[in-house]
Amino acid sequence: MDDVVDIALIPDKELETVPNLMRKFIFADDMCLAVSKDHEMANMPMVDLYDVKDEFFIQMDPKISIRDHKLITTMCVEQDFTPQVIYEANTLINVLMMVECDMGVSILASHMRHFATQNVKFIKLKGYENYFKVVAAWKQHNNQDHNINRLLDVIEKCSDDIGKN
Repeated sequence: MDDVVDIALIPDKELETVPNLMRKFIFADDMCLAVSKDHEMANMPMVDLYDVKDEFFIQMDPKISIRDHKLITTMCVEQDFTPQVIYEANTLINVLMMVECDMGVSILASHMRHFATQNVKFIKLKGYENYFKVVAAWKQHNNQDHNINRLLDVIEKCSDDIGKN
């Protein structure tokens, strides 16, 4: 993060090497395998990532989002395989459409199900519960910025309201 951005709502994995950064946790989400409704695993409640090592994967094009591309590749490498990428999409919506057409599988955070049709099934990935974390992040020298503090108060209130439901 440079000094052009006052505060960002961003996945926390991108911030590991940024110095003097303050963070406020917003939410965590499970990582899921996204498959078409006709896929043989579509009705499974949970799956090990290694069990899909032979599947064809649909990922974000690294020229569009190196972050999303790297996330899936890193998860697969952690499980001792390299994903067989058959298509690289230019949007997450296109990833979902390709999955729906049974062109391959993908790995997405659970909240992406809100953008999918009923023809895409999300299967939790064992060991990747609460893996995707989003934080508000700002430089420490902006810690007293009134607008940042106001936004953080709104985030806190919304988090409290969500927790009550």
